Amino acid sequence: MALKLEEAPQPATMVTRAVARPRRRLLAYNLAFALTAAVLLALMGMSYLFLTRTGDTIPPSQAAARQESEDVLFGSALYFRPVPYKLALYRQRKPDVAIVGSSRAIEFVRHGFTTSMVNLGSMRDMAQIHGLLQSMFAVHRPKLVILTIDFWWFNSARTEEGVDLQPDTVGPLSLVQLAQPFLWIAQGKIGLGNFIAGALSPGFKPPGIGVAAIYDHAGYDRDGAYDYGGILRGREPHSDRRFKRTLARIAETHEHNKFNVHTPLDPGQWQELEEIIRMVEAQGSELILIVPPVSKTIVDVLAAHDAPILLDQMNERLAGIGHPVFNFHDPTALGSSECEFLDGFHGGRVTYLRMLQAILHSGKTGLGGYVDAAEIDRLIAENAGHAMLKENMRPGEPETDFLELGCKK
Repeated sequence: MALKLEEAPQPATMVTRAVARPRRRLLAYNLAFALTAAVLLALMGMSYLFLTRTGDTIPPSQAAARQESEDVLFGSALYFRPVPYKLALYRQRKPDVAIVGSSRAIEFVRHGFTTSMVNLGSMRDMAQIHGLLQSMFAVHRPKLVILTIDFWWFNSARTEEGVDLQPDTVGPLSLVQLAQPFLWIAQGKIGLGNFIAGALSPGFKPPGIGVAAIYDHAGYDRDGAYDYGGILRGREPHSDRRFKRTLARIAETHEHNKFNVHTPLDPGQWQELEEIIRMVEAQGSELILIVPPVSKTIVDVLAAHDAPILLDQMNERLAGIGHPVFNFHDPTALGSSECEFLDGFHGGRVTYLRMLQAILHSGKTGLGGYVDAAEIDRLIAENAGHAMLKENMRPGEPETDFLELGCKK
């Protein structure tokens, strides 16, 4: 029986198959690309929903308006816009007491005050404070202004700490910012379930405004004071354990270092302070000036080498400023231990109550008309050795020895 040989394919068939293979590959590539793009778009869409529904992109004035009716924190993880936010709080409250300064003012809290107050801390420098005061006085005159002063403001050579423009608008979202929630998930800062619920759950009611406030309990309270959140409760390692970070910054001895106290005071910066004081005087408001403390470790290091010319000249000039000045640079005069500090140059809330207590006991100001001395004494006694107040702690999340100083919390 003769075998039937398979016929060789015709040239036209071979060409058709050769053309079909790359077409199939192109189709598969296009399909994979389309699916990948669809997934990415879906994820970016979920990210957008998550960031907007948590309030992370909310205009600062809207956050302040919500806090007027709700006792919640405002803490965005993407934007730092204290100027429009603090001004909005001020316009709403029209307080008797306005506390103004840098981040070293933000631990003055409403506890102990018997009248309305707003903490307007978080300003970058005196130029920003000057603009803030102009806006404040255009809408309301407070009875008392407490102004905290940072010694590095008078070092003209220091590198400016830049802050982006602060419009009171919805925060725009770039692709990098839209990708941030996935980085937070990878870092364990938010859970995948939190992300999905925040983006898609119809019953989502966030217990705060902004990602930091909701998931880390970090942000500004309704009076403008700042809660540092989970870092004080041991959720993650503190960046200034045993003050190592602050000590490293001081060790950078170049002239642009903000901690360089071995340089003469800049007359131009002093004139800026004098102009700020004249603005307050023109309003008829009482003015109290405070030099906040750094930790005792940092006090000793700053004085350990060459003469602290900047500190000496600042103190000399402040003595003749014409208003009560309270220099708490060294916290030992307050009886404040390092266990009450947030880092090397930020005292905690107990330290700030101690400052109010010392001012009251001096009898040099009218502060007694705005605070309850007995309540301040009680708060200090019940919270000594802590940075936060028990009244501000969340159930089941006590303050830890976050600076690893051997503090008994």
